[in-house]
Amino acid sequence: MPRSITSAESSLTLDTPAGRVTLSFPAPGKRQNITVASLPEKSSFTPGLHWHESYVEYLQVLKGRARITIGSVTREFSAEDGPQQIAKFVPHEFMRADALKPELEMDEGPVEVMEWTEPDDGLKRVFFYNLMSILNDADGKVGLSSGIQLLTTAAYLDSFVVMAPGPAGFYVTHAINKAGSWLGWLMGYKPWYEEYTPKQLRAIAASGGEMNRKSR
Repeated sequence: MPRSITSAESSLTLDTPAGRVTLSFPAPGKRQNITVASLPEKSSFTPGLHWHESYVEYLQVLKGRARITIGSVTREFSAEDGPQQIAKFVPHEFMRADALKPELEMDEGPVEVMEWTEPDDGLKRVFFYNLMSILNDADGKVGLSSGIQLLTTAAYLDSFVVMAPGPAGFYVTHAINKAGSWLGWLMGYKPWYEEYTPKQLRAIAASGGEMNRKSR
């Protein structure tokens, strides 16, 4: 599959059947690698329930209202609620607060949610650049080929989408990720690509965050 060159972009937009999402990558400030997700009106986009095993994640609503699930708790958040910490291995997702409501009850304007991780090494940004670029090059559709590529990328970059509910979900998810990664290796897929990854993040991408995991 031909790859677009997106490594120098400061934002990436993806159109999916559930709606549009734009990820913006602000210049480094107090935090080096924050990402801001913008969900326009009528978008019901969600990344789906997923967890991370090497990073603690934070979500903070900047604008509008978001419906955030952390573990077994789902509630609406706004900017007044501040940052929400998500521990390792805890499934989580977010969407517009009005995503599941009738059209007459929808909020006006976009919803913006800021994300960052600890340690702040940039691996999450590597994931976002590659995820968005892979999906855009597949026209926003997840087929067999792009699905295997996504599993290869997600497993390497510490993102595990919940594949089954309940206590068995952890083992099912890991089994599917391992199988997908193995197939990806057989098909010659890489977990990340230079065409998609900013130059300053390629060292951490090559290590898969291993340098930071060993230091903790």
